[in-house]
Amino acid sequence: MAAGVEPSRIYTDVLSPALRSIGEHWHNGTSSIADEHRATAIANRIVGRLSARFTRRGRDRGRIVIGTPAGEGHALPVAMVSDMLRGAGFEVIDLGVDLPTDAFVEAATAASPLTAIAVSVTNPAIVDSVADLSAALKAELDVPIVVGGYAVEDEDHARRLGADAYAADGPAAVEFASSLS
Repeated sequence: MAAGVEPSRIYTDVLSPALRSIGEHWHNGTSSIADEHRATAIANRIVGRLSARFTRRGRDRGRIVIGTPAGEGHALPVAMVSDMLRGAGFEVIDLGVDLPTDAFVEAATAASPLTAIAVSVTNPAIVDSVADLSAALKAELDVPIVVGGYAVEDEDHARRLGADAYAADGPAAVEFASSLS
């Protein structure tokens, strides 16, 4: 940061690859759940310290609701993408993780008018729940849905899950939202 690196680069170039690697090591059995939780705690402290650097003055470019479907427990990707969207001038309503479909739809409806809805999914075991969430959101709201996260393979996969767009990472989510405003 002292050398001029943008906070979003800390997220995309340092934290995200480190967390992905640690998760893969846990999945492969080469590190423990305690190791993964320790790394998450450290990353949470870093995100907490950097979050304030994403505030931006001026007129909001639109409102975005972001969260995860029921069963998803990974909060850091949501927090990091939320920060990047805020830094780009969007008002972000972060619903957090593990939200039942009806509660997600209710919160998104209450937050209207919306520019977009973002859904993050890291856990491949629950990726199919995104399709149910997308369908429920589309039944109530006419708002673009962008889906991303480790469990989403590519644009085609995101569209099969009911999304209007795919964001491979935070900068891609910002690019998508910016194209709407």
